[in-house]
Amino acid sequence: MAEEVKKKRKGPKKSPSVKKRERQNIKRRLRNRWWKGRIKAAKKALFDAIESGNKEQVEKCLREAVSIIQRAGQNGIIHPRKAARDVSRLYEKANQILLKVS
Repeated sequence: MAEEVKKKRKGPKKSPSVKKRERQNIKRRLRNRWWKGRIKAAKKALFDAIESGNKEQVEKCLREAVSIIQRAGQNGIIHPRKAARDVSRLYEKANQILLKVS
Protein backbone atom coordinates (compact mmCIF):
# COMPACT_ATOMS: atom_id res chain seq x y z
CA MET A 1 0.00 0.00 0.00
CA ALA A 2 2.55 2.51 -1.11
CA GLU A 3 -0.15 4.68 -2.58
CA GLU A 4 -2.09 6.96 -0.33
CA VAL A 5 -5.77 7.11 -0.94
CA LYS A 6 -7.25 10.53 -0.37
CA LYS A 7 -10.83 10.74 0.78
CA LYS A 8 -13.00 13.06 -1.21
CA ARG A 9 -14.44 15.72 0.99
CA LYS A 10 -18.05 16.70 0.66
CA GLY A 11 -19.04 20.27 1.33
CA PRO A 12 -17.36 23.62 0.89
CA LYS A 13 -13.60 23.97 0.46
CA LYS A 14 -11.52 24.87 3.47
CA SER A 15 -10.14 28.37 3.52
CA PRO A 16 -6.38 28.89 3.97
CA SER A 17 -6.93 30.18 7.51
CA VAL A 18 -8.82 27.00 8.44
CA LYS A 19 -6.04 24.84 7.02
CA LYS A 20 -3.45 26.84 8.97
CA ARG A 21 -5.49 26.53 12.16
CA GLU A 22 -5.64 22.74 11.68
CA ARG A 23 -1.85 22.59 11.26
CA GLN A 24 -1.35 24.68 14.39
CA ASN A 25 -3.73 22.49 16.39
CA ILE A 26 -1.83 19.36 15.38
CA LYS A 27 1.50 20.90 16.42
CA ARG A 28 0.10 22.11 19.74
CA ARG A 29 -1.53 18.77 20.45
CA LEU A 30 1.74 16.92 19.90
CA ARG A 31 3.66 19.43 22.02
CA ASN A 32 1.12 19.19 24.86
CA ARG A 33 1.18 15.39 24.78
CA TRP A 34 4.99 15.40 24.93
CA TRP A 35 5.03 17.74 27.94
CA LYS A 36 2.29 15.83 29.76
CA GLY A 37 4.21 12.59 29.18
CA ARG A 38 7.30 14.19 30.69
CA ILE A 39 5.29 15.30 33.72
CA LYS A 40 3.87 11.80 34.24
CA ALA A 41 7.29 10.19 33.88
CA ALA A 42 8.86 12.61 36.38
CA LYS A 43 6.08 12.00 38.91
CA LYS A 44 6.39 8.24 38.48
CA ALA A 45 10.16 8.39 39.01
CA LEU A 46 9.62 10.43 42.19
CA PHE A 47 7.00 8.03 43.55
CA ASP A 48 9.30 5.06 42.83
CA ALA A 49 12.13 6.83 44.67
CA ILE A 50 9.83 7.55 47.61
CA GLU A 51 8.82 3.88 47.73
CA SER A 52 12.46 2.80 47.75
CA GLY A 53 13.21 5.25 50.58
CA ASN A 54 16.45 6.52 49.03
CA LYS A 55 16.77 10.15 50.20
CA GLU A 56 19.33 11.21 47.58
CA GLN A 57 17.23 9.78 44.78
CA VAL A 58 14.09 11.44 46.19
CA GLU A 59 15.83 14.84 46.28
CA LYS A 60 17.08 14.46 42.71
CA CYS A 61 13.71 13.31 41.33
CA LEU A 62 11.86 16.01 43.28
CA ARG A 63 14.02 18.78 41.81
CA GLU A 64 13.53 17.40 38.31
CA ALA A 65 9.75 16.93 38.67
CA VAL A 66 9.23 20.39 40.14
CA SER A 67 11.25 21.97 37.34
CA ILE A 68 9.27 20.19 34.63
CA ILE A 69 5.89 20.97 36.21
CA GLN A 70 6.67 24.63 36.74
CA ARG A 71 7.91 25.06 33.17
CA ALA A 72 4.77 23.38 31.87
CA GLY A 73 2.70 25.79 33.95
CA GLN A 74 4.59 28.80 32.63
CA ASN A 75 4.24 27.66 29.02
CA GLY A 76 0.50 27.12 29.30
CA ILE A 77 0.62 23.34 28.95
CA ILE A 78 -1.17 23.04 32.28
CA HIS A 79 -2.85 25.78 34.31
CA PRO A 80 -0.41 27.66 36.60
CA ARG A 81 -2.54 26.92 39.67
CA LYS A 82 -2.60 23.22 38.83
CA ALA A 83 1.18 23.34 38.53
CA ALA A 84 1.44 24.96 41.97
CA ARG A 85 -0.97 22.42 43.44
CA ASP A 86 0.97 19.48 41.96
CA VAL A 87 4.29 20.86 43.23
CA SER A 88 2.84 21.33 46.70
CA ARG A 89 1.57 17.76 46.78
CA LEU A 90 4.90 16.38 45.58
CA TYR A 91 6.77 18.28 48.29
CA GLU A 92 4.31 16.99 50.87
CA LYS A 93 4.91 13.37 49.84
CA ALA A 94 8.67 13.79 49.48
CA ASN A 95 8.98 15.44 52.90
CA GLN A 96 7.56 12.31 54.53
CA ILE A 97 10.80 10.60 53.48
CA LEU A 98 13.21 13.56 53.61
CA LEU A 99 12.23 14.73 57.10
CA LYS A 100 11.96 11.27 58.60
CA VAL A 101 14.30 10.97 61.58
CA SER A 102 16.26 7.77 61.46
